[in-house]
Amino acid sequence: MLKNNKYKVLLIALLILLSNEYSFAQEEEKACSVVLKQAEAMYDGGKIESVPIILQKCIEHGFSKELKLRAYKLIITSYLFDDKKEKAKEYMLKFLKLNPEYELNRAIESTEFIQLYDLYRTLPIYSVGFIGGGNLSNTSITESYGVHNISNTDINLRPNGFGYHFGISINKYITKKIEINIQPMIVYNTFSYTDSIFDFTYVEIDEDQIRFDIPISITYEFGKKRVRPYIRAGFSAGYIISSYSKANRIYSNNAHPNISGTDIDLLNCRRSFNFSSLYGLGIKYKITRGFIFFDARYDFGVLNQVVTSKRYSNPELIYKYYYVDNNFKLNNIMLSVGYIYSIYKPKIKNNIIKTSIL
Repeated sequence: MLKNNKYKVLLIALLILLSNEYSFAQEEEKACSVVLKQAEAMYDGGKIESVPIILQKCIEHGFSKELKLRAYKLIITSYLFDDKKEKAKEYMLKFLKLNPEYELNRAIESTEFIQLYDLYRTLPIYSVGFIGGGNLSNTSITESYGVHNISNTDINLRPNGFGYHFGISINKYITKKIEINIQPMIVYNTFSYTDSIFDFTYVEIDEDQIRFDIPISITYEFGKKRVRPYIRAGFSAGYIISSYSKANRIYSNNAHPNISGTDIDLLNCRRSFNFSSLYGLGIKYKITRGFIFFDARYDFGVLNQVVTSKRYSNPELIYKYYYVDNNFKLNNIMLSVGYIYSIYKPKIKNNIIKTSIL
């Protein structure tokens, strides 16, 4: 019982302490808000040399983020008009570190403030996030093979439902509108092949692949507002992790029971490394310190998926299902959604000289 009372006393004491701290912080912020208004009045009255001095204590402790940004901007402007360029640079760096996404309004800002702002790197040094979505596989045969008369065939290639992909996105602006993107991801594709190999039977092959892809692309953004459309172009290198097929040989008119079996491992029959070119478009929606984006792209497969030396290496496919791999390329329609977080490191740009403020 005494132990429980002891905990209650400690809890009450802690709550009282926190309440007092919160009240003190509120009073301090109110006092500093008055100080900021006094400093703004002094600036308007031409006493610019006193502005940094009166604000110094509240900047160290007492301002909320919003008030601190107002104070920093007032100090910067005061130093610029007092011809103390180095001090103005010092506080501009503090200002941008506290608010790296500050949007400069060139219509109302002073020329001196704009010129100083333009000295600094204000784009993100890079951004990181995640990407994921669904895809539809679109295979294209470049050369046909088979145990039947390939000149008299009825091949049907189609997606076997939706696949999926997920990964990370690493991005870096090259200019204000052009960004390079690297997006390592796991990609699952599923597609189907049907061929009427003889009059009395046809074969159906469903293949599932899992790959590790590294798409590298360039995007070009339109506009600087909250909603920013973009176009994309690049290439992708991929490494196949697994490839399995589910085969069925189906007899016409139910003349014989259909033939099927367990999944067949095709990994040794598929090219380990492959490449594709990619093109797409999307929309980025600006949020605090990042973007949400919606992306659509088309991957054009470059290389043949089949290892030609292993084309006839699987007797189960040949003798049980009458199937031989055709040379084919794997293309993809990819729809994605993602989020990227921007990382900033403001600093003066290299090799920039602005004689008007230095």
